[in-house]
Amino acid sequence: MIVVSDSSPLISLAAIARLDLLQSIFNSVIIPQAVYDEIIAGKERPGAKEIVDAGWIQVSVIKSQRAVRQLMKSGNLHIGESEAIILSRELKADYLLLDDRAARTAAGRQRIPVMGTLGVLLLAKTLDLVPAVEPCMRELLGTGKYIDPAIYREILAKAGEL
Repeated sequence: MIVVSDSSPLISLAAIARLDLLQSIFNSVIIPQAVYDEIIAGKERPGAKEIVDAGWIQVSVIKSQRAVRQLMKSGNLHIGESEAIILSRELKADYLLLDDRAARTAAGRQRIPVMGTLGVLLLAKTLDLVPAVEPCMRELLGTGKYIDPAIYREILAKAGEL
């Protein structure tokens, strides 16, 4: 299975000490150089040390920088999101881990299957890697991550935790 990630799911899961879920679920994750640079640029950023040390996270080079620039311009996206989308397309990824709404819309237009941080937590529960998603979501909220209340309830319902 080929899984590419943007920085947000990596940072979010690292912030609640659950970056390990990605390795347990997917075995390996591929990130573009811009995502790697974004994460390790802030040495105090959650996940910086873990990502540098994680042998299961691979950095890959984008073949078409032109496509990245076009996507940034047309989709009003950051370089990390754009590189993650283009890398997913180039590698024919099974999943792109991505949280940003505009980036998810851009990936959807290219028919790239997207899963966000909450989707990872839901899958982790399905695979019995976490007993419940609500404590993880509360921890995410505690780190300052915004979760739309309707989506919060939807995830709890899907997890059977309402």
